[in-house]
Amino acid sequence: MHRLLLFLGFLSFSFGAYAQSIEQDIRKEIAKILTHDVDIDPEETPGLLLGIIEVDTFFILEYGNRADGSGALGVHDVFDLGGLSKVFVSAVACSMIEQGIFSWDDRLEEDFPEWKEEKLGQISFEALLQHQSGIKKVLVGLEGKTFDGKIQENDFLACLQQNPIKSEKSFQYSHHNYALLSLWIEKRTGQSFSSLLQDFIVQQHQESNDFLSMGDQKYIDAYSGLSKAGNLESAIHYGSHEYSQGMQAKMIDLIAFTQSFWLDENNPVAQLCLDNHIETDIRNKLLFSRSFYVLQNKKYTVYTHSGRSNRHTAAIHFVPETKTGIIALSNSEIGTKDLSLLVLRMINHNWKRKPYGQEK
Repeated sequence: MHRLLLFLGFLSFSFGAYAQSIEQDIRKEIAKILTHDVDIDPEETPGLLLGIIEVDTFFILEYGNRADGSGALGVHDVFDLGGLSKVFVSAVACSMIEQGIFSWDDRLEEDFPEWKEEKLGQISFEALLQHQSGIKKVLVGLEGKTFDGKIQENDFLACLQQNPIKSEKSFQYSHHNYALLSLWIEKRTGQSFSSLLQDFIVQQHQESNDFLSMGDQKYIDAYSGLSKAGNLESAIHYGSHEYSQGMQAKMIDLIAFTQSFWLDENNPVAQLCLDNHIETDIRNKLLFSRSFYVLQNKKYTVYTHSGRSNRHTAAIHFVPETKTGIIALSNSEIGTKDLSLLVLRMINHNWKRKPYGQEK
């Protein structure tokens, strides 16, 4: 672990009126976590960024270097979001609900009449959002292909018809749910999902037009990372699953969006995304909203989601009650393990911090 601390290039960008002494205290505490609580090998994870949100301000800690050795990791580097892409699909989907374009109970058969006599056609909009569609995680005919971009839309839709739906519609996380959801939204609106992201997410909540980049060619060969095997990898296209697995973003923009969207208690779309907690198949206490996993304790609601690609990992965790959050991006498929949640717990004083507005 001492090797790691010597290896890390520990820089930060500080914004707003956040006191330097507090920032230094957080640095020291994170150093302790790195030393005693997690084991991150720089040969497996050469660089990572931690974005720490504290109400209306934030700062970014930069660790290590780019995987290809081209220099230090920077706040404007682009990372694959992997499965974390789904939270932005959810944001668009809940915008559709808020505007009355969809309702929670809408069925696929309404826009896919060829499925009218099939179980597939009875799947609701909300069931896809909450992974309760009955669509299996692994589809016969598509095994492993969602990770290498070989699935095109027509092949995906045809394969769905050939795979039986589970009778019991319990929670089962599947990339296919959000891939189908994005295609359904495109079909009803007659717009590309990329343009809907611009209309409902970028223009309303984010100034940068470069906020989300889906398979953008200029990033395919840039910002490489390491696979589990330690190989240097470039990005890949995900075909029909681009929006459930293939988005890319920068730390600086993810922070701005988290503050203006997820942590805005007056944003009705965010509240729709974070409502309606259901049980999952992961541990006894882990729930799922319409967008994030949910960790509930006596004082706080912690929303959490992560994702990985063949070269990067990404995670967002936040606590609305304290207006705090952590975003972690690393240039490795192995990632940062439990580091980001440990940091979130630390800045919330081991879950003893008072909710925002109730401090002394």
